[in-house]
Amino acid sequence: MLNALKKQFDLGANFTGGTRAARAERVAGVVGLALALFGVAATFFVIAKQPGWPVTVDLDLYLDAAKLIVQGRNPYILIENRDPFAYPPFLAVLVAVIGQGIGYGKLWILWPCLNIGLVFGCVLLFRSFGRIMSDSWLLLATGVLLCSRLIRSDLFHGQVNILLLFFVLVGLRSFLSRATLRGAIAWAFVIVCKPFMGVLIFYLLCRRGWRAAALTASIAAILFVGPFLLINNPVAGVRGWLAASAFYTTLPVGARPDHQSLPALAKRIFTENPFSIPWIDAPVAAQVASVLAAILAIMIFLAAVPLRRGIAGSAREIPNAGQSLAEIGLTVGLALSCGPLLEGDHLILIWPGLYGAVLCAQRVRTDAGVEHRRWLLAATGWCAVFWVFALPVIVPFVASPTWPVLNGAQILLSGRNGITVFLACLLTLSALRAGVASRKPGAQDHLGAAYA
Repeated sequence: MLNALKKQFDLGANFTGGTRAARAERVAGVVGLALALFGVAATFFVIAKQPGWPVTVDLDLYLDAAKLIVQGRNPYILIENRDPFAYPPFLAVLVAVIGQGIGYGKLWILWPCLNIGLVFGCVLLFRSFGRIMSDSWLLLATGVLLCSRLIRSDLFHGQVNILLLFFVLVGLRSFLSRATLRGAIAWAFVIVCKPFMGVLIFYLLCRRGWRAAALTASIAAILFVGPFLLINNPVAGVRGWLAASAFYTTLPVGARPDHQSLPALAKRIFTENPFSIPWIDAPVAAQVASVLAAILAIMIFLAAVPLRRGIAGSAREIPNAGQSLAEIGLTVGLALSCGPLLEGDHLILIWPGLYGAVLCAQRVRTDAGVEHRRWLLAATGWCAVFWVFALPVIVPFVASPTWPVLNGAQILLSGRNGITVFLACLLTLSALRAGVASRKPGAQDHLGAAYA
């Protein structure tokens, strides 16, 4: 990507010369750079005109929790008309350490700056698994992302999703290159920030990466438990965290329209709540639907990531990297779509599904027939999930922060992300199974031993 930037400002380049494809690449690079700069400027403009920023955004929750941790107090204080801090206290400790250095005022503008850099870092990490397009087109895609409303909103609110995606990719790249300790530290950091990402440990176990799984779980346990000991009453801290977590996943908040997982959709369809007019008041049906969704997720996961191991990659070359990325996207996608909570910004965490599917579609020979077609379908499914990252403005019922009281078919539409992610996971499962079927009997898996 850095080479692409250099090419755009190469004074010796003849813009009117060369092939049509070369000219298109140069245009793509220039437009991508312009969009990236515009997206960054738009984000900072909104931050600058927001009185008292970061008050009223998610970052303010982190700062308040950090101040309480420094005082040894419980950060899980429930305040009326305000969502509670629901992360494990490790994140509050991390923010407190930074806050002691730079203070708790406007200097937190560094946080969105860091995340903007991490967007480019994630793109470069994806590129290290294999190229799906030239650097100029990749720069254009990055520019579109930085202009999208979802990314600008994530930067404005100070969310941690981009940071966590970066460490998911660092961890996967490390495991596949046999750097097990580095990979375990990266994934433990992700898990201790968002505990549902603990599904990554189950992924390692299915890949027979016993040492990698044990290291990741051990480091995550230390990072999770340790910060609770900084609270004057650790037991009250644990109870507070459980209560704050339950706040988001149980009624009435668990039925909010911005919670778009299948179980949340079932709550809006089958239970009385402030956000929808249910089709029928049958809370038991909502509970049954949640259990069925969890069972389906487990079955799909076990079918997509069977127990097997084989030849590992090297530090410079990763065989079947696309398959590994697709498996990670499927694993996290199932946890989100079939779990209690899926918000629009969480989709950032399953970007590996799209990149991996496209990479596999490119690397599978077109004469492979069924496998090639299924990877194309899987890539199409992930595109149906992620097209919202191309929207620069709010579109009602697609990327809207405010929803009316839903009724009828509107309730189904409110679960669009959960439904499309689940379907993309099914298409990815189909492609992965087609790849297994196309291998000759006795052929080794190129991924399994990398996690050992």
